[in-house]
Parts: sequence; structure tokens; C-alpha cells
Amino acid sequence: MTVSTERRRVRSNDLDEAIQLQLRHVAEVMSFEAIVLTDDLGIPKVRIGNGELTELLAGSAMWARFSDMGVDAYLLDRLQDIDPSRHAGHVHSEEMTIGDTQYCLLAVGPSHVGGVGVEHAATGVRRIHATLAA
Repeated sequence: MTVSTERRRVRSNDLDEAIQLQLRHVAEVMSFEAIVLTDDLGIPKVRIGNGELTELLAGSAMWARFSDMGVDAYLLDRLQDIDPSRHAGHVHSEEMTIGDTQYCLLAVGPSHVGGVGVEHAATGVRRIHATLAA
């Protein structure tokens, strides 16, 4: 059974769990080391992947929306402390508004596919929220 087939079989009617499943699937398919969804206050709603990286992403989410590249200097410095080969292209971000709340998705992963993966994840979160929060 492929990853996509398995994802289609594992569903939840619980909003938080459904979003968790969606982001876990995207992280696996896109080879993200970490992906975090935070609310407008920077509070993590979902963390998937490497614990050190999810902590770092969650702590940087508030500042990501103020950066042209979605990554601030502190985050990039910390990422390079962990792995000197990392650069700003390894951090992917997407802002989205659902209802009255602003959310931020941040991920660390391959530079050549990450932006598409985060966009896909954001689309999935919006779809899940529209379906289950109604």
C-alpha cells in the first residue's frame, strides 16, 4: 500500500486529529524534518518531526510573518548551529487565515520541494477546517 493510499484510509472527524494526520502525511511525503502549525499568538497547535526543530520553529513562528523570506536571522543561525549546510531555502512558511484566526505553517526540509509541500499542507488544513468546523 502506498503512502497516499494509506492516508486516504486513515481519517478522523476530530478537527485537531485530522489536521495532525494531514500534516504528518505531508511531512512524510515531502521529507520534512519538522513541520509546525501555530496560531496568531505563536502557540503551536501541531508539531510533527524532530523535537529540537519543532521547538525552534514554534519559537520563531511569530517572527516568520515579518520576514521577507519566512525566516529570521536567529532561526537561520540556530538551524546552522544544528547543521551548517542549512540555508534559508530549507525553511518554508505559509500564512493562512481561517475564520478570525491567523495561522502560520513552518517546515524544515529539502529546498527544492518544500514550498510546494507547505502550500499543499495549508490547502489541506483549510479544507479540513471548512469540513469539520462547520
